[in-house]
Amino acid sequence: MLGGLRFDNGTVLATHPDAPPPDKYIVPGPVVEETFWQTPDIARYWNTLPDTGLANIGFEDLNVTGPFDGWLDWVLAWLRVYEMQVLRHPRLEFCRERIASPLRQVIERLEDPDPALWIQVLKKNEGGRSLYLSSKDLHGGNILVDGQGTIHAFIDWEFAGFVPSFDRQSDPIQGFVSMARKELEPGDVPSALDDWPKRFSDVFRQRDPSGHAQWVAETNSDSLGVKGAVLHDLWNYLRCVIEVCVRDQGNVNAGKGAWLQRVEKALGDLLAA
Repeated sequence: MLGGLRFDNGTVLATHPDAPPPDKYIVPGPVVEETFWQTPDIARYWNTLPDTGLANIGFEDLNVTGPFDGWLDWVLAWLRVYEMQVLRHPRLEFCRERIASPLRQVIERLEDPDPALWIQVLKKNEGGRSLYLSSKDLHGGNILVDGQGTIHAFIDWEFAGFVPSFDRQSDPIQGFVSMARKELEPGDVPSALDDWPKRFSDVFRQRDPSGHAQWVAETNSDSLGVKGAVLHDLWNYLRCVIEVCVRDQGNVNAGKGAWLQRVEKALGDLLAA
């Protein structure tokens, strides 16, 4: 069952080797991501710009589709998309000379059939490969619970997307802690709140040692290594630069300043010997 849709036990994905005739299998769709360029914004910020050659650019040109084998393939797909956007959108001309060439070099290194050691480690590291569909907004206000404490549903999925298992922004524990802090006056925040993540981990380990071990391994960003973490930063800050500068809304100063500097530093670190 997925989102209220029920599938027979015999239903398999189209890519399955034992897939039945076309009317009996599920065709995988594109990945889901809250930060995708949606059709109205594509028309407004891309298709209507005069003399740019972007009139026919579409959803699949500006977003990734998938499916992906893992986190590294997902990041690489995004970097290819971002490279195209940097090269073609007039509002990104300010950063083109500064990042286009090193970005191309990073992409080529990730595509290299005989990659650098740090890339080989990422490809072999299952903890760094895991991708999950996350609500990215999981807190007490978005959980439907009855009087006996039974959870019946998680609601408000408008921020949902595929994220690596170590992504801190989608960490449900941090989500609950942040929500509690927002609802309390600074002086009323109980000291126990600071220890809640550790207490959660301790209880988890006591009740399910093997499950806890897997959870720790997959949510530990250290599994990426230094350059893997830098690659994650590159994806995140480059996305932010493009979003605010193309729209010319939000923290544009950061997009042209501190965030772009983070992108440049990440590119330099990834290309360093």
